[in-house]
Parts: sequence; C-alpha cells; structure tokens
Amino acid sequence: MALSSLFHQHGDAEKCPCLSAENWSASDEPPEVDWHVEQTPWTPQDEVSLLDGRKYGFDRQRTGVIARVKEEVPDLVDIADPEHKSVKQARQERLEAEEKHFSAEHYL
Repeated sequence: MALSSLFHQHGDAEKCPCLSAENWSASDEPPEVDWHVEQTPWTPQDEVSLLDGRKYGFDRQRTGVIARVKEEVPDLVDIADPEHKSVKQARQERLEAEEKHFSAEHYL
C-alpha cells in the first residue's frame, strides 16, 4: 500500500476513513506527554532486598543451582553460599581466594 493511498481528496471521506490532508498540517503539535519518571538513588538497603533473587552464571540466568549441588560436589564453588551474598561480597571473596591459591611457579 502506497503512502499516498492513505490520503484522500476532499469529498472522498465516505470511501476511505484514512488520513485527510485537509485535517492535518505540519504545524499541528502532538499531544503533550509527561515523560518524567521518578528516580531514587541506589542505597545499600536496595542491594539487600535484591539478594533473595540474586542470579549468576552466563548472562545472570541461573539461581538456586549451587544450593542443589553443593552437597554432592563441595569443591565446585570457591565462594561459600554465593546466592546469599551481594555481588561486592562475592567478588571480594573470589579475589581473596585467587590471591591465596595463586602460584607464580605454576606459570613459569
């Protein structure tokens, strides 16, 4: 359908309930829309409230996996109980474990 078919000439309104060139002009302004969204700064309490649903893994798509397998394979995860730690706490624990277990001789 061509764009011109949406417009009709004066007197053709009964044929097509399309846009009318006589009823519209470029000077017409669209209705006023309030796009304001209330925003609040991040607080430590916000992070605590999000911990219950903390996700991890590729693209943060998984949750509850570690809790199900940690009894069967305890050495699988370096961070103790990552599902109930903030991202900051988990990162700090991971960095400490990496520093503790790093061996320069291994890479020489």
